Amino acid sequence: MSLKISLKSFWECMHRFTLNNVQGKQYPYFYVVLVAKEGFGLGSHFNSISTSHNVIKEQSRQDGVEIIVIRQYTTKTSGYHTNNQAIYNIMSDGIKAIRTIISK
Repeated sequence: MSLKISLKSFWECMHRFTLNNVQGKQYPYFYVVLVAKEGFGLGSHFNSISTSHNVIKEQSRQDGVEIIVIRQYTTKTSGYHTNNQAIYNIMSDGIKAIRTIISK
């Protein structure tokens, strides 16, 4: 993929695995984090980012950083384990989000 615009303020797209410990059992959980310097306008792309079924996106700002998280939908009792299909959907949605951001 070639970038035709300067993305100095768009810092990274992290694909993260964590292990959730539920009653002594480890469950893998996967999510994507887009990180940009405050002022980049990451939030202005939020509504343009589409996600798959049961995948959600959240935006926040803190300490001079703009963040969008793409993750599996969860409830109090489910969703804290990402299976292979969910991982694929979340990763694909993260890649589509990057393409959406750099195409604007």
